[in-house]
Amino acid sequence: MKKRFILVWVLILTAFIVYGAGQKETSGKKENSLRIKCVSWIAKKAFVSQAIKDFKKDNPDLTVTINLVDEANAQTQSIIWAAGKSDCDLFIGVDPSTAPKFVSQNYIYTMEDLKFWDKYSKDKFVAGPLKESTFGSGTRYLPLMAEIEWYNINTEMFKAAGIMKDDKVPVPKSWEQINEWSRILKKKYGRPMNSLTLAPGAFIVDDYDGAVQALMGSRRFEADGTTLVTDSPEIRQILTTRKEAWDEGLLLKSALTDGGAGRDAYAAGKIAMTSESNSRWVAKEKDIGIGKTAPMAFPGGLENGSLMWISAMAIPRSGSAPNLAQKFSIYLLQDKYQKAMMTTYGKMAVVKSAYQGVDKKFTQMEKALEKSTPNPMYKDFDVYYDKLGDLLQNYILGKIDLNTFLAKHAELLKSIDKTIVQ
Repeated sequence: MKKRFILVWVLILTAFIVYGAGQKETSGKKENSLRIKCVSWIAKKAFVSQAIKDFKKDNPDLTVTINLVDEANAQTQSIIWAAGKSDCDLFIGVDPSTAPKFVSQNYIYTMEDLKFWDKYSKDKFVAGPLKESTFGSGTRYLPLMAEIEWYNINTEMFKAAGIMKDDKVPVPKSWEQINEWSRILKKKYGRPMNSLTLAPGAFIVDDYDGAVQALMGSRRFEADGTTLVTDSPEIRQILTTRKEAWDEGLLLKSALTDGGAGRDAYAAGKIAMTSESNSRWVAKEKDIGIGKTAPMAFPGGLENGSLMWISAMAIPRSGSAPNLAQKFSIYLLQDKYQKAMMTTYGKMAVVKSAYQGVDKKFTQMEKALEKSTPNPMYKDFDVYYDKLGDLLQNYILGKIDLNTFLAKHAELLKSIDKTIVQ
């Protein structure tokens, strides 16, 4: 499942520690050593270790080391950088949109600072992930991999239920149609066959945000372009159909408390569809059966995309090898690693050329990725995230009705600091 830790890049400390001094510019001195710090699951799925091995073979005069860490360890990076020091020259971590309090220009170079675009064209990137990496004074991160909120389906079950024919993945027109398919599947197999990620926190909020973006696109924002819409016919459709599906027993109940329940049930062949990261249809294909899995869009998703999150690279100002860090970053973005990441683990490539010669299912998702966006970078987004998750669960469980949910959601959004981090 996606890794949603509010401080992955980091850094609640940044709200009150401003590192303005000692921001050294890149120098012309020779760089012979590169230190990489990388979240371990990203290193595996983005083939970082293999790229290091290949890079060292191509550059035998250079020393490259990697420190693999978990996300809890990655959260401490702010303490090191705030002191004007660094234990790495290249940091590879998780979605920058989950750290809205990170005033990142105080710790990391922008790509404009480094004149990176003279070495690597912006046009090579898929638009959505690059846009997420760019805010404030410039491009703060280099995208490495992307995911979107999407359905992953068991095609054999869809065919057996008469929903899918001729290997053509169906495109749902509405959430009412999703519920109708769920009823057909439940009747066929005698149990709930649909899983939405309804567990507390990031799981249920990401499911909701992805569904809203897919149906509404840019209209999910008010005219100011930053304030989220809290009430619309599309939002009411999403909410009422989810409540209906829950009350009818169409949804996997364990997914209400366990964020990994849908993924596990999907891999075990117990359900026909699970809504979460679009990567599961690839990652779980060996468990379910080769050729028996596929991605399926949310209603409206092919036209409007969905909620997106990325893993990305950052170059700290306090590091000692910014030029080597850039060189390796470009190396890691080669098609061979991007394609391997996509076809082995289902993580979406961020470089356009990697989609050439791959399964058409990937190229369809690339088009959705182009249009997908992250959550807004509100200063108080972490507060909003947690409280909205509680409201959504209370609504699904019938503790509050639809109108109460909509009113409380509007009050919550009004109460937080929606200043966009620059």
